[in-house]
Amino acid sequence: MLQTSIPSNIQQAAEAVTQAAKQNLPIFIQNHPTESTFPCDGLLLDLTGLHRIGPVMGNAASGYVVQVEAGVSASELYSQLASQNLSFAAVPNDSTTIGGMFCGSSYPAIADHVLGITLIQSDGSPFTLSRGQCFFDQTGCTLPDGRRLELGTLPQHSSIPCLPACGSDLLDLFAGSCGTLGIVALLALRLTPINTAQPVTPSDPDAEPQLLSETEQTIINRVRCFFDPAQLLAQNEPTL
Repeated sequence: MLQTSIPSNIQQAAEAVTQAAKQNLPIFIQNHPTESTFPCDGLLLDLTGLHRIGPVMGNAASGYVVQVEAGVSASELYSQLASQNLSFAAVPNDSTTIGGMFCGSSYPAIADHVLGITLIQSDGSPFTLSRGQCFFDQTGCTLPDGRRLELGTLPQHSSIPCLPACGSDLLDLFAGSCGTLGIVALLALRLTPINTAQPVTPSDPDAEPQLLSETEQTIINRVRCFFDPAQLLAQNEPTL
């Protein structure tokens, strides 16, 4: 039986994930109100209720930043920022959520404009990460809480979601992960004046998937096992 949770704040979302972990239920994430096809068993976590937008901080000299919950749609953010002549990455003015853009595979370019995230891990515990806080070395990455993600020998470059490269920012690991590493509930966004924002081009949904080597697949599996020991989010796994 599919259970549904529509949290109105991050704490409620974390509590729903905690309960799912206790019941060993797989979690399916709904980022868009029109999504309707889901499996019959598990927890459907509808994030569209997380749609608060914080105040814009900063100035023209230091830059502008705003915190938004994952369920905020691009149109909601666009409308609120337009009055201040600001924009976020010139994303399309539609009902796609910011969380869905960051975690999905359609708009990977917005990751460069995300300065921080709050992630709900598979056991319901929060994990906050800022850009520039942690980087991968040749064999893995040390997290802010001291845990070490050991992965063996990492490639020098990668454009594959969940496959880190040596020198890459830990924050970018969660871009395009489709919920397989946890649930992004809050994002800190770098804003730009409307007349200087560059349009973001979505990925081609019909593009041929990249074939993974055995080593690359092993690294991705280790990453997912590290962040999702209960495999609660495995059903959200994208096709690579």
